[in-house]
Amino acid sequence: MLGDPVRGLVRPANKSAEFAGASRPGDLVLTGALHASLPVTENMSVHAEFAHIGGITAAFTS
Repeated sequence: MLGDPVRGLVRPANKSAEFAGASRPGDLVLTGALHASLPVTENMSVHAEFAHIGGITAAFTS
């Protein structure tokens, strides 16, 4: 995000018109990860807490 989360949206928005056309109301824009990726293995569980909205747990099984 380079110090400003808007930067993660401005470049894709500008490029979308160049490659795929303008975005429309209701379109979902994914700007990328806010954290480094985490390697997971079978039977591993990962929990994340988010301020003001709660948490989520993912369990990886075969």
